[in-house]
Amino acid sequence: MYLPEAWAADRARCAHAGVPASVDYRPKWRLALEMIDHARQWGLGDQRVVADAGYGTIADFRAGLRERQLPYAVGVESGTGVWMRYPRRRWHPPTVRGRPRTRWDYGGQRPPSVLEVARALPKAAFHTVTWREGSQGQLRSRFAHVRV
Repeated sequence: MYLPEAWAADRARCAHAGVPASVDYRPKWRLALEMIDHARQWGLGDQRVVADAGYGTIADFRAGLRERQLPYAVGVESGTGVWMRYPRRRWHPPTVRGRPRTRWDYGGQRPPSVLEVARALPKAAFHTVTWREGSQGQLRSRFAHVRV
């Protein structure tokens, strides 16, 4: 059950609405991964995962799909950074003092944005796709398939 964060913070509101005390806020992307895990436990075959940018922009969601070895196609926001090939990176050894580092060090390297990658593609890389009829006609746009 999805419970908005504002509701989870207001326990009196939850009690008045009959929301069990055991139900707490969890982001939608985490719930989605849990639903995938449940479906797998039920013996349903793995399928490709398709999601909009509300899920796809979240790196932890994409990482969860990779950990489960599920193929996916997700939307992302145009400013999302992507690596076209694996970058040089190094892991910092644990420090004696302070909080341990939890990220890789990429030095001065920065990934280009999805928009930058798309603008660098040749026109031939794009294909027009129509996916359904909308209230004002067919819904279509140009897409390119690029592994990042």
